[in-house]
Amino acid sequence: MILTKQHQEFNYYCLDRLKPITEELKVTYNDGSVIRKKLFKIGLRAKIKHQECFILYTESDEDLDEFLYIDVEEFYNNQRRFFTEVLQAVEVKELIKCLKTINIFEFTSLLDFIDIYEDFQAFVENNWTVLDMDNLIEI
Repeated sequence: MILTKQHQEFNYYCLDRLKPITEELKVTYNDGSVIRKKLFKIGLRAKIKHQECFILYTESDEDLDEFLYIDVEEFYNNQRRFFTEVLQAVEVKELIKCLKTINIFEFTSLLDFIDIYEDFQAFVENNWTVLDMDNLIEI
């Protein structure tokens, strides 16, 4: 497979910094009258606004509409609670931050990539054309 210049640059500047994170984040929370469970994968470890964070994804179509992340310190401080307690929905919203819209320029300016999952690399590779990455990446 011949890679475009954009694809080569993306691989060099972003994907070559691979260091897998194996944790998953399972959150059980009370949503008023219903107890819900949500499983997140940790896709990226990045600095957002000078704060180290884990980027989360659920492998659902909702991931295309929002950008989820949790502060690394908050993650580790609450890790036991995530596995043993039922949190309140309000608390989950405070811990897991959400950006509703983000474009490629905001994305690259917000993030200082630290680690990236092989799953995310595969996602980008498999969806390069669908995501129209050649037109999004400026060299």
